[in-house]
Amino acid sequence: MHKSHELWLPSGYDSQMTNADRETHEQLAHTSLDDFVAGMPEPSAMVLANGQEVRYVDLPGEDDPNRAVVVNLPFGNAYTPAMHIRIKTMQRFLDPSPRVLVFPNNTVGDKYYELKGLDLQFPLISLSKKILETTAKAGVGQLNIVGDSQGASVGGAMLSEAGDDFDLGAGHSLREPVSKRGKLALKIAFMKSGLKLNKAINDSAIPALSEAQYSRGGSDNARQLFMFTKVAKDAGLPANVALHRALSIDRFARGIADVEPEAQRKINIVRMAASYICGRELDDELERYGFKGSLTVVDSYGHEGSDNVVLAALLTREHLAADQSAQ
Repeated sequence: MHKSHELWLPSGYDSQMTNADRETHEQLAHTSLDDFVAGMPEPSAMVLANGQEVRYVDLPGEDDPNRAVVVNLPFGNAYTPAMHIRIKTMQRFLDPSPRVLVFPNNTVGDKYYELKGLDLQFPLISLSKKILETTAKAGVGQLNIVGDSQGASVGGAMLSEAGDDFDLGAGHSLREPVSKRGKLALKIAFMKSGLKLNKAINDSAIPALSEAQYSRGGSDNARQLFMFTKVAKDAGLPANVALHRALSIDRFARGIADVEPEAQRKINIVRMAASYICGRELDDELERYGFKGSLTVVDSYGHEGSDNVVLAALLTREHLAADQSAQ
């Protein structure tokens, strides 16, 4: 028998939960993992102008299909049941529920895009262009970008590359972009974050998520260790090695600074106060480049903060509705 958990949110976020949110959370908490899996869509495939194929997940919503939330998943994440629960929680907390396009990562078992040749020299720009082209071909004209960790770094590159091709909507949520450091140092930082990962997952109080992420303790510990070992293998893929080398706070801040001021004001960036991955250098670099959007520091969590999928949904809702022009 696994321990049940109560929903826990950092100071200031519990008050954002409306009665409708609590009803939605209750429904999610009582949905079995099997039922979540049964509702998972198969990835779609889009052939780009260069003949390459990008695979992504398209979840319809109740809103105008010309508008979509584009989500770049964190490193090492294919479209798994755990990621599906994360995305569905976000979608359910937005009203009306939007169309969502999800762009997973390449893993040893799943390939969603191709980076080769010159792509490997400029991986963030190359990947962002592939995602933007896929989004346009999917019939999306207005987009909001959401990303965590590596997904935030890719999201920043997308905003700098989007130009006038898209209506950038009301807001974007980029959380914990990855700081540049050596492979060993980054591995140690992620291992430190991993020690707190299960608490963040279980704080969501969605039993199916805890089951999917093997965060319940006991026999789950061995399964989770195997999952971490698989992620370590994913890190050795050439495309992932190139992306890792391209990640830096300086590059992220410089790219955001290239976005026109009106669009910059729609960009919301989050740093978790106890993060080993994204430190105060983010604040300094954004200030140095004259960033005109919003930076939020969330207490109580480190890099694992968005693994509390309810917190991630609340941040997304706040940011997608926000226009920082008045600040």
